[in-house]
Amino acid sequence: MPRNFDFIRSLNDDFFLTVRRAHLINLYELLVTSLSDRNYCRANRIVEILLQCPEVDVTHVWRAAIDVLMHLGNAEKTCIDFFNQMLLHTRCKEEVLLELISFQLHSGKPRDALEILDTYLTQQPYKDNPLIFGYTGMLAFALWEQTNVIINGSSVIKPIIDQENEKINEKPVIHDLELCIEQQARYYELSISSLRMALEMDKSNDMFLVIYTQLLLADGMVDEALDIVRSFCNQNPHIVIGHRLLFDILYKHRNEDTEWVQAGKTYHRIDPVSPPEAVLNPLINYYENVMENQTSTTDKRPLAEVHYNILELLFQRIENGDDEFEYVKDAIVNFTWLEFFDPQRELTNILLENRAWFRKFFWFPNNKTITCWQHMQYYRILAVFCGCKSQGMIISRANKLKYYILTGKGGEGLKGYLLDFRVKKLKELRENVENIFGYYLNEVVIPEPKSDQLDINSENEDGQSSDADYISLEDDQIDQLHISSENEDAQSDEEDEAEYISLEDDLLDYLYDEF
Repeated sequence: MPRNFDFIRSLNDDFFLTVRRAHLINLYELLVTSLSDRNYCRANRIVEILLQCPEVDVTHVWRAAIDVLMHLGNAEKTCIDFFNQMLLHTRCKEEVLLELISFQLHSGKPRDALEILDTYLTQQPYKDNPLIFGYTGMLAFALWEQTNVIINGSSVIKPIIDQENEKINEKPVIHDLELCIEQQARYYELSISSLRMALEMDKSNDMFLVIYTQLLLADGMVDEALDIVRSFCNQNPHIVIGHRLLFDILYKHRNEDTEWVQAGKTYHRIDPVSPPEAVLNPLINYYENVMENQTSTTDKRPLAEVHYNILELLFQRIENGDDEFEYVKDAIVNFTWLEFFDPQRELTNILLENRAWFRKFFWFPNNKTITCWQHMQYYRILAVFCGCKSQGMIISRANKLKYYILTGKGGEGLKGYLLDFRVKKLKELRENVENIFGYYLNEVVIPEPKSDQLDINSENEDGQSSDADYISLEDDQIDQLHISSENEDAQSDEEDEAEYISLEDDLLDYLYDEF
């Protein structure tokens, strides 16, 4: 329904209030209220009165009239006649035509709707409207799918879109197979040509793009579909549907190269809360396979890049409010290995470059995101890994967990923490590293972190501060791991630029009691 002031201004050019004018305005407002309350009987009487008034422009009433006719159970012929009258007496003929097509579809008459559109496609102003061509293509596509079902299935199958009007005792319809094949080709060509015309006129309509690519892929024209979708993504970089289509086509039909990986990363960056099975899981599986197939026994950079890319995906999920807690635990594991394979912190710094908020955020349980204290502790441990400073207990948990992830030892000191981790997966990661580089992490003697041990993120002896702690494997010490840390006095003497999370004394005591 149009806004009230539009209806008032449409009555006449005289804005002085008269009694008749006031009555018409009140009637229109009552019509809006009646439709909102679903009182269609009263709305029907109001529409009849308004349509008889010469001052009322039918443009502002025809939608309400159609709504009333459809809900009062009037005959289909009556509604069609009203639509035809509106096409003759209103200025918004294109909108009326689209409503007529929608009515035909709701009535289970897709073929009638397509025939109506065919008669208007070559007329003004309809031939310049991309929606008219797009809906023509969509109707032809629906009928093409019906003929596919008939041809590929039983010869007595009735079209799906007509089944809602099928009577209970109606005998099944026998379809002529040759006629169905002929109709299939005709509907396909009509749908392809109409959708192509619609996309040429409106290059941002993703609904038409989806159907158009389905038709191209059904005919095996993968390269043509990719060209269309790539062009759409270049012209509309912020429309998610285009990037999703590009990823789906590349992943299903052109997965022999890595272009689908880049398309998936772009899609996930634009829509980080998309269903995990749509893009996140395929990307994670790809990077895990790269990790398993690593053959270089000296270069750690490829494995660092793998963990970096996995972390980038997981952080996008966490930052955008995805409450799946597995992402936090996987981020802790991958961040530990990223620091292990990236001792110079090149990729680590890139990962944390625009995520300073994560190190400064005060993670606290609430009913919407973090539902228990243990989950909160994992968020804080991840924040400690990313470079924030915290109280000793959180640091101790983080150090012990990092020690266990890398060596498999010290798990008894974590109590229930390991129950949330996939221990088998951690073991596979360690074994993979051992097989690649030829040393055994489980046999390396590393002193287990003490409860009073300082944060590994402490500054080094040269006074250079770091945003996150790291465990480095020196080139000349193949058989030994080295965990860098300093004592508390050296850390307090030098300036530390990193932000830290401070806990009140009473809250800190409560946390100690909890753990």
